[in-house]
Amino acid sequence: MKLLFVILAHDRPEEVVALAAALTEGGSDARALIHFDARAEASSWARLQAEAAGAVRVDLVEDRVATPWGEWGLVQAPLNALAQARRFDDGWRPDRALLLSGACLPCRPVKTLERFFAEAPEQEFIEVAPPTWIQGGLREERYEHWFPFNKQTQHVIHHNFNKLQRLLGIRRQVPEGLTPRFGSQWWALSWATCEALLDHAQAHPDHMRWFRWCWIPDEMAIQTLVGRHVPRRRIAGRNLTHFRFTDHGKPVVYHDDHIDYIRGLDAFLFRKAHPEAQGLRAACLELARAPDDGRAVLRDDRAELDYRLRARALSAYPGPGQPFH
Repeated sequence: MKLLFVILAHDRPEEVVALAAALTEGGSDARALIHFDARAEASSWARLQAEAAGAVRVDLVEDRVATPWGEWGLVQAPLNALAQARRFDDGWRPDRALLLSGACLPCRPVKTLERFFAEAPEQEFIEVAPPTWIQGGLREERYEHWFPFNKQTQHVIHHNFNKLQRLLGIRRQVPEGLTPRFGSQWWALSWATCEALLDHAQAHPDHMRWFRWCWIPDEMAIQTLVGRHVPRRRIAGRNLTHFRFTDHGKPVVYHDDHIDYIRGLDAFLFRKAHPEAQGLRAACLELARAPDDGRAVLRDDRAELDYRLRARALSAYPGPGQPFH
Protein backbone atom coordinates (compact mmCIF):
# COMPACT_ATOMS: atom_id res chain seq x y z
CA MET A 1 0.00 0.00 0.00
CA LYS A 2 1.46 3.35 -1.10
CA LEU A 3 0.36 6.34 0.95
CA LEU A 4 0.95 10.04 0.36
CA PHE A 5 0.61 12.37 3.34
CA VAL A 6 -0.02 16.00 2.35
CA ILE A 7 0.72 18.23 5.33
CA LEU A 8 -0.34 21.89 5.52
CA ALA A 9 1.84 23.81 7.97
CA HIS A 10 2.69 27.39 8.87
CA ASP A 11 5.00 27.13 11.89
CA ARG A 12 7.03 24.77 14.16
CA PRO A 13 9.10 23.35 11.25
CA GLU A 14 11.04 20.83 13.36
CA GLU A 15 7.84 19.25 14.67
CA VAL A 16 6.26 19.19 11.21
CA VAL A 17 9.21 17.26 9.75
CA ALA A 18 9.21 14.89 12.76
CA LEU A 19 5.52 14.18 12.06
CA ALA A 20 6.18 13.58 8.36
CA ALA A 21 9.11 11.28 9.13
CA ALA A 22 7.09 9.19 11.60
CA LEU A 23 4.31 8.71 9.06
CA THR A 24 6.65 7.72 6.22
CA GLU A 25 8.73 5.42 8.42
CA GLY A 26 5.61 3.72 9.72
CA GLY A 27 4.30 2.91 6.26
CA SER A 28 5.23 0.13 3.86
CA ASP A 29 5.83 2.61 1.03
CA ALA A 30 4.84 6.10 2.14
CA ARG A 31 5.89 9.62 1.22
CA ALA A 32 5.08 13.04 2.61
CA LEU A 33 4.76 16.44 0.98
CA ILE A 34 4.82 19.47 3.26
CA HIS A 35 3.26 22.73 2.12
CA PHE A 36 4.57 25.63 4.22
CA ASP A 37 2.57 28.85 4.26
CA ALA A 38 4.15 31.37 1.89
CA ARG A 39 3.62 34.05 4.56
CA ALA A 40 5.96 32.29 7.00
CA GLU A 41 9.17 34.01 8.02
CA ALA A 42 12.21 33.26 5.89
CA SER A 43 14.03 31.85 8.93
CA SER A 44 11.24 29.28 9.52
CA TRP A 45 11.31 28.25 5.86
CA ALA A 46 15.10 27.84 6.02
CA ARG A 47 14.80 25.65 9.14
CA LEU A 48 12.16 23.54 7.44
CA GLN A 49 14.40 23.04 4.40
CA ALA A 50 17.30 22.01 6.62
CA GLU A 51 15.19 19.55 8.62
CA ALA A 52 13.54 18.02 5.53
CA ALA A 53 16.92 17.52 3.84
CA GLY A 54 17.77 14.92 6.48
CA ALA A 55 14.42 13.10 6.36
CA VAL A 56 13.76 10.09 4.14
CA ARG A 57 10.91 10.34 1.61
CA VAL A 58 9.86 13.76 2.87
CA ASP A 59 9.63 16.56 0.29
CA LEU A 60 8.54 20.18 0.32
CA VAL A 61 5.87 21.60 -1.97
CA GLU A 62 7.68 23.90 -4.38
CA ASP A 63 4.71 26.03 -5.45
CA ARG A 64 3.84 27.68 -2.13
CA VAL A 65 0.84 29.93 -1.59
CA ALA A 66 -0.46 31.95 1.34
CA THR A 67 -2.92 29.92 3.45
CA PRO A 68 -4.94 32.27 5.69
CA TRP A 69 -7.91 30.76 7.47
CA GLY A 70 -11.02 30.61 5.29
CA GLU A 71 -9.31 31.60 2.02
CA TRP A 72 -8.62 29.92 -1.31
CA GLY A 73 -5.01 29.10 -0.46
CA LEU A 74 -6.22 26.22 1.74
CA VAL A 75 -7.58 24.59 -1.43
CA GLN A 76 -4.79 25.61 -3.80
CA ALA A 77 -2.05 24.33 -1.48
CA PRO A 78 -3.15 20.66 -1.46
CA LEU A 79 -3.87 20.83 -5.19
CA ASN A 80 -0.30 22.07 -5.74
CA ALA A 81 0.97 19.18 -3.62
CA LEU A 82 -1.01 16.62 -5.64
CA ALA A 83 0.24 18.17 -8.89
CA GLN A 84 3.83 17.85 -7.64
CA ALA A 85 3.24 14.20 -6.67
CA ARG A 86 2.04 13.62 -10.22
CA ARG A 87 5.47 14.75 -11.43
CA PHE A 88 7.69 12.64 -9.14
CA ASP A 89 10.82 11.82 -11.15
CA ASP A 90 10.81 8.16 -10.18
CA GLY A 91 7.23 7.66 -11.36
CA TRP A 92 6.00 6.79 -7.86
CA ARG A 93 2.23 7.14 -7.49
CA PRO A 94 0.25 6.60 -4.28
CA ASP A 95 -2.76 4.39 -3.80
CA ARG A 96 -4.18 6.93 -1.35
CA ALA A 97 -3.51 10.56 -0.47
CA LEU A 98 -4.40 12.03 2.93
CA LEU A 99 -4.66 15.70 3.82
CA LEU A 100 -3.64 16.72 7.33
CA SER A 101 -2.21 19.74 9.09
CA GLY A 102 0.98 20.31 11.02
CA ALA A 103 -1.19 20.37 14.14
CA CYS A 104 -2.39 16.78 13.55
CA LEU A 105 -0.93 13.70 15.20
CA PRO A 106 -1.50 9.97 14.48
CA CYS A 107 -3.48 7.92 16.98
CA ARG A 108 -3.10 4.54 15.21
CA PRO A 109 -0.18 2.78 13.50
CA VAL A 110 0.25 3.58 9.82
CA LYS A 111 0.25 -0.18 9.19
CA THR A 112 -3.29 -0.29 10.63
CA LEU A 113 -4.26 2.50 8.27
CA GLU A 114 -2.93 0.47 5.34
CA ARG A 115 -5.05 -2.52 6.37
CA PHE A 116 -8.07 -0.26 6.76
CA PHE A 117 -7.70 1.02 3.21
CA ALA A 118 -7.15 -2.49 1.86
CA GLU A 119 -10.45 -3.53 3.44
CA ALA A 120 -12.32 -0.58 1.87
CA PRO A 121 -10.75 -0.18 -1.58
CA GLU A 122 -13.73 1.60 -3.15
CA GLN A 123 -14.43 4.13 -0.41
CA GLU A 124 -13.48 7.81 -0.47
CA PHE A 125 -13.14 9.15 3.06
CA ILE A 126 -14.52 12.66 2.88
CA GLU A 127 -17.68 14.46 3.93
CA VAL A 128 -19.85 15.42 0.95
CA ALA A 129 -23.01 16.92 2.44
CA PRO A 130 -25.78 19.39 1.48
CA PRO A 131 -25.84 22.92 3.00
CA THR A 132 -27.63 21.59 6.09
CA TRP A 133 -24.18 20.31 7.16
CA ILE A 134 -23.51 23.92 8.22
CA GLN A 135 -24.81 24.21 11.78
CA GLY A 136 -24.79 27.98 12.13
CA GLY A 137 -24.05 31.19 10.25
CA LEU A 138 -24.09 31.53 6.47
CA ARG A 139 -25.34 28.72 4.25
CA GLU A 140 -26.36 29.44 0.65
CA GLU A 141 -24.79 32.88 0.96
CA ARG A 142 -21.41 31.15 1.22
CA TYR A 143 -21.47 30.64 -2.53
CA GLU A 144 -24.13 33.09 -3.70
CA HIS A 145 -22.19 36.14 -2.47
CA TRP A 146 -18.66 37.40 -3.11
CA PHE A 147 -16.13 37.13 -0.26
CA PRO A 148 -12.97 39.05 -1.19
CA PHE A 149 -12.21 40.11 2.41
CA ASN A 150 -10.77 38.05 5.25
CA LYS A 151 -13.08 37.83 8.24
CA GLN A 152 -10.27 37.61 10.79
CA THR A 153 -8.17 40.52 9.57
CA GLN A 154 -10.87 42.63 7.83
CA HIS A 155 -13.87 41.83 9.96
CA VAL A 156 -15.81 45.10 9.57
CA ILE A 157 -15.56 45.37 5.79
CA HIS A 158 -16.16 41.62 5.46
CA HIS A 159 -19.41 41.94 7.42
CA ASN A 160 -20.58 45.15 5.74
CA PHE A 161 -19.81 43.94 2.21
CA ASN A 162 -21.87 40.81 2.75
CA LYS A 163 -24.68 42.91 4.25
CA LEU A 164 -24.58 45.20 1.19
CA GLN A 165 -24.90 42.23 -1.18
CA ARG A 166 -27.88 41.00 0.80
CA LEU A 167 -29.57 44.40 0.55
CA LEU A 168 -28.88 44.63 -3.19
CA GLY A 169 -30.15 41.09 -3.80
CA ILE A 170 -26.86 39.94 -5.35
CA ARG A 171 -26.81 36.23 -6.17
CA ARG A 172 -23.93 34.53 -7.96
CA GLN A 173 -24.95 31.67 -10.24
CA VAL A 174 -23.64 28.19 -9.51
CA PRO A 175 -21.64 27.01 -12.56
CA GLU A 176 -23.42 24.46 -14.70
CA GLY A 177 -22.58 20.91 -13.68
CA LEU A 178 -21.79 21.74 -10.03
CA THR A 179 -23.97 21.04 -7.01
CA PRO A 180 -22.53 22.71 -3.87
CA ARG A 181 -21.50 20.23 -1.23
CA PHE A 182 -19.86 20.76 2.15
CA GLY A 183 -17.73 18.98 4.71
CA SER A 184 -14.62 19.06 6.82
CA GLN A 185 -11.40 20.25 5.20
CA TRP A 186 -9.64 16.92 5.89
CA TRP A 187 -9.91 13.92 3.55
CA ALA A 188 -8.34 10.62 2.46
CA LEU A 189 -8.86 9.98 -1.25
CA SER A 190 -7.83 7.38 -3.80
CA TRP A 191 -5.21 8.50 -6.29
CA ALA A 192 -7.70 8.05 -9.13
CA THR A 193 -9.97 10.62 -7.49
CA CYS A 194 -7.02 12.96 -6.84
CA GLU A 195 -6.16 12.83 -10.54
CA ALA A 196 -9.80 13.56 -11.41
CA LEU A 197 -9.60 16.67 -9.22
CA LEU A 198 -6.42 17.85 -10.94
CA ASP A 199 -7.89 17.19 -14.38
CA HIS A 200 -11.06 19.07 -13.49
CA ALA A 201 -9.11 22.07 -12.21
CA GLN A 202 -7.16 22.21 -15.46
CA ALA A 203 -10.18 21.73 -17.71
CA HIS A 204 -12.50 24.12 -15.83
CA PRO A 205 -10.60 27.20 -14.65
CA ASP A 206 -13.94 29.02 -14.49
CA HIS A 207 -15.10 26.62 -11.78
CA MET A 208 -11.95 27.23 -9.78
CA ARG A 209 -12.40 31.01 -10.08
CA TRP A 210 -15.96 30.62 -8.80
CA PHE A 211 -14.78 28.61 -5.79
CA ARG A 212 -12.07 31.17 -5.08
CA TRP A 213 -14.58 33.82 -3.99
CA CYS A 214 -16.78 31.52 -1.88
CA TRP A 215 -16.80 31.77 1.90
CA ILE A 216 -14.48 29.14 3.46
CA PRO A 217 -13.81 27.29 0.16
CA ASP A 218 -11.78 24.57 1.91
CA GLU A 219 -15.09 23.26 3.29
CA MET A 220 -16.71 23.27 -0.15
CA ALA A 221 -14.48 23.07 -3.25
CA ILE A 222 -12.97 19.57 -2.97
CA GLN A 223 -16.21 18.26 -1.49
CA THR A 224 -18.24 19.56 -4.45
CA LEU A 225 -15.83 18.12 -7.01
CA VAL A 226 -15.72 14.73 -5.30
CA GLY A 227 -19.53 14.74 -5.30
CA ARG A 228 -19.43 15.34 -9.05
CA HIS A 229 -16.83 12.71 -9.96
CA VAL A 230 -17.46 9.90 -7.45
CA PRO A 231 -20.64 7.79 -7.22
CA ARG A 232 -22.53 8.39 -4.01
CA ARG A 233 -22.19 4.76 -2.86
CA ARG A 234 -18.40 5.17 -2.79
CA ILE A 235 -18.38 8.25 -0.56
CA ALA A 236 -17.96 7.24 3.08
CA GLY A 237 -19.38 10.53 4.37
CA ARG A 238 -16.72 10.83 7.03
CA ASN A 239 -13.02 11.54 7.23
CA LEU A 240 -10.32 9.86 9.28
CA THR A 241 -9.26 12.87 11.37
CA HIS A 242 -10.81 13.43 14.78
CA PHE A 243 -11.47 17.03 15.80
CA ARG A 244 -14.02 18.75 17.98
CA PHE A 245 -14.94 22.24 19.09
CA THR A 246 -16.24 23.57 22.38
CA ASP A 247 -19.57 25.35 22.65
CA HIS A 248 -17.63 28.58 22.16
CA GLY A 249 -16.30 27.46 18.79
CA LYS A 250 -12.75 26.87 20.00
CA PRO A 251 -10.91 23.65 19.10
CA VAL A 252 -10.50 21.18 21.93
CA VAL A 253 -6.79 20.88 22.72
CA TYR A 254 -5.27 17.68 24.10
CA HIS A 255 -2.61 17.29 26.78
CA ASP A 256 -0.26 14.60 28.03
CA ASP A 257 -2.92 13.07 30.29
CA HIS A 258 -5.16 12.34 27.28
CA ILE A 259 -2.99 9.58 25.78
CA ASP A 260 -5.35 6.73 26.72
CA TYR A 261 -8.35 8.67 25.43
CA ILE A 262 -6.61 9.39 22.13
CA ARG A 263 -5.76 5.72 21.59
CA GLY A 264 -9.46 4.84 21.81
CA LEU A 265 -10.65 7.21 19.09
CA ASP A 266 -12.28 5.83 15.94
CA ALA A 267 -9.85 7.76 13.77
CA PHE A 268 -6.26 7.62 12.52
CA LEU A 269 -5.37 11.24 13.15
CA PHE A 270 -6.49 13.89 15.61
CA ARG A 271 -6.03 17.59 16.19
CA LYS A 272 -4.90 19.49 18.16
CA ALA A 273 -2.22 18.71 20.71
CA HIS A 274 -1.09 21.46 23.05
CA PRO A 275 2.36 22.81 22.10
CA GLU A 276 3.69 21.79 25.52
CA ALA A 277 2.23 18.25 25.36
CA GLN A 278 5.55 16.73 24.39
CA GLY A 279 4.76 13.42 26.08
CA LEU A 280 1.60 13.05 24.01
CA ARG A 281 3.48 14.01 20.84
CA ALA A 282 6.28 11.51 21.44
CA ALA A 283 3.81 8.71 22.20
CA CYS A 284 1.82 9.40 19.03
CA LEU A 285 4.89 9.49 16.77
CA GLU A 286 6.06 6.21 18.28
CA LEU A 287 2.58 4.77 17.72
CA ALA A 288 2.71 5.71 14.03
CA ARG A 289 5.78 3.49 13.58
CA ALA A 290 4.29 0.52 15.48
CA PRO A 291 3.01 -2.70 13.87
CA ASP A 292 -0.66 -3.09 12.96
CA ASP A 293 -2.62 -3.25 16.22
CA GLY A 294 -5.24 -5.58 14.68
CA ARG A 295 -8.15 -3.57 16.05
CA ALA A 296 -11.26 -2.86 14.04
CA VAL A 297 -12.04 0.74 13.23
CA LEU A 298 -15.68 1.34 14.07
CA ARG A 299 -17.68 4.37 15.09
CA ASP A 300 -18.73 3.98 18.71
CA ASP A 301 -21.82 6.06 19.52
CA ARG A 302 -21.16 5.74 23.24
CA ALA A 303 -17.68 7.19 22.82
CA GLU A 304 -19.16 9.98 20.70
CA LEU A 305 -21.69 10.85 23.42
CA ASP A 306 -18.97 10.64 26.04
CA TYR A 307 -16.91 13.08 24.01
CA ARG A 308 -19.77 15.56 23.61
CA LEU A 309 -20.31 15.59 27.37
CA ARG A 310 -16.61 16.18 27.97
CA ALA A 311 -16.45 18.94 25.36
CA ARG A 312 -19.45 20.65 26.98
CA ALA A 313 -17.72 20.44 30.34
CA LEU A 314 -14.61 21.95 28.80
CA SER A 315 -16.55 25.07 27.81
CA ALA A 316 -17.62 25.54 31.44
CA TYR A 317 -14.38 24.42 33.08
CA PRO A 318 -11.58 25.62 30.80
CA GLY A 319 -8.70 24.26 32.86
CA PRO A 320 -6.36 22.09 30.75
CA GLY A 321 -7.66 18.54 30.70
CA GLN A 322 -10.08 19.06 33.63
CA PRO A 323 -13.09 17.16 32.25
CA PHE A 324 -10.90 14.20 31.34
CA HIS A 325 -9.89 13.36 34.94
